Amino acid sequence: MTIRRIFTWKSLVYGAMLPALRPFPVFAERVLAACGRLCWALPHRRRRLARQLDAAAGALNLPPLGPADRSNFAANTARFVARDYLLGRFDDQEPDRRFEISGREHIINALRDGRGVLLLGSHFGAHVAGIHWLNRQGWPLRMLIQRPKHVSKRLAGAFDRDAGDPFAQSAFFLRRHLPPIECARRVLRVHEAIRRGMVVYLSGDVPWESRNARPARLLGREQTFLSVWADLAALTGAPVVPMFCGHRPGGGHRLTFDTPWHVRPGEEGEAVERYIRRLERAIRDDPTDAVAHITWPCYSARPDPPINAQPVATGIAGTLSRRGTLPGRNWA
Repeated sequence: MTIRRIFTWKSLVYGAMLPALRPFPVFAERVLAACGRLCWALPHRRRRLARQLDAAAGALNLPPLGPADRSNFAANTARFVARDYLLGRFDDQEPDRRFEISGREHIINALRDGRGVLLLGSHFGAHVAGIHWLNRQGWPLRMLIQRPKHVSKRLAGAFDRDAGDPFAQSAFFLRRHLPPIECARRVLRVHEAIRRGMVVYLSGDVPWESRNARPARLLGREQTFLSVWADLAALTGAPVVPMFCGHRPGGGHRLTFDTPWHVRPGEEGEAVERYIRRLERAIRDDPTDAVAHITWPCYSARPDPPINAQPVATGIAGTLSRRGTLPGRNWA
């Protein structure tokens, strides 16, 4: 390992700074906020951030964000990078004290009735902290997502538990350039997991180009989004529960589970549009927590001409293969 590799900002942040701050959540939150504001203090970065925020506000029909909101957004860029590190060493009661939770009963009621649930997440706010909370609940949870990197040891250990079992979490993770036959196997595992009454977490805001992507408009830009979740919901009848996790002052989080809804066969495209509208409403309610959607190139607020997508309503095997890569590839 070279000296340059040892002293990258990621190694310093994830290997030194965040572990040192972990026992002091309120102080850690202040340090992260200061780091985020400092990173955007240089004139050229400040101008770029202003352009991105103005474009997003225009797409949402909001007035331009004022200085306080811009400062909060800059602070949240560092909180976003911290992912779940500040939750990693606590006992099972501490994270609940750090989360303000609403709608948890929707999941509990479905599990009590033996029904599977499609839990629909996104890259909004503290999404990795939300995944951390889910993994502490003891629910029969599986995730059809790309494995998150730079996470706490607690969460990484949960990902690796029961390795070798065909229903272990490692058998559900997606990877870039996954062969179509393996994509099909993983989708079939998800289908079986739902039939077994498990909770399956997927991301509903992944820009994608394939037969199983459907169009929707986010932040003024028409894109196609991966819609395997909508196909599975229509095929299995499992309820869809959107989930959003945001940052709160003092190092806490706000976790919301929406009221469940169902997707009927033939309505998969409308379901994708419905979810993206819900995501955009979350961004409109708190644009300072939409770090990924405002700064990542794949979510550019620049208006584009509509995409002539040709979604296929049946046959989901192999549809996770596509041209390009997952969004935010450095933050998978």
